[in-house]
Amino acid sequence: MISIKIHGELIERAGRKEGEWQIPYAEGITIADIIRQEEIPDLEVGIIIVNNGAAQRSTEVRKGDRIDLFPPIAGG
Repeated sequence: MISIKIHGELIERAGRKEGEWQIPYAEGITIADIIRQEEIPDLEVGIIIVNNGAAQRSTEVRKGDRIDLFPPIAGG
């Protein structure tokens, strides 16, 4: 299994009531595949963390990974 957690406005924008769930592992799956498969608005994803480290959309996921997706963060 792969654990997914989306944060902030991504929960609402993805049309979910819960921000955390699991999906079955599939060999060769990437973060981009998961974003598409789980219908998370791609342009709303600003920060990607896999197992507490920064990752890219092209990062291949492994069985047991934890993925955190955050909306873009702005400050001033």
